[in-house]
Amino acid sequence: MKRILLLSLIALIICSFTKADKLKWYSWDEGYKLAKKENKPVLVFLQASWCNTCKRMNDKTFADKEVISLVQENFIPVKLDIDTAMKWKGFYYIDEKDYTGMELLIKLFSGLQLGVPTTLIWTPGSDKKEKIAGLQTPEELKEILLANIKNE
Repeated sequence: MKRILLLSLIALIICSFTKADKLKWYSWDEGYKLAKKENKPVLVFLQASWCNTCKRMNDKTFADKEVISLVQENFIPVKLDIDTAMKWKGFYYIDEKDYTGMELLIKLFSGLQLGVPTTLIWTPGSDKKEKIAGLQTPEELKEILLANIKNE
């Protein structure tokens, strides 16, 4: 019994040190495929390079260790730049269909006045979407993430 307890404690310590201190963001196609494979919701952060509020969320909210941990364990984080998505000549993929950047934004964010920053939590294959407009502090985002984990 003591041996099992000791091994569990060692495993816990190793895991706590190997957790990243920075959130790994995926491209849309990469994140979407991973979300489907792992059956996890996608957390989409819609931003713009010129948006100071977006920079604050990147520097503060998404740098918070608890936010990082919640996102990494329960979601697939995808970052989309609104200007790049709207100008890009390529396509984004969802369920065997290609979308232009504008079509993707319409599909994901329909019914919401689109602005930056906007955070979206969506499970591929589901109509359920949680759309969060504007700046979120680490505490506010943690509350939203926890509510979405409980609702899954």
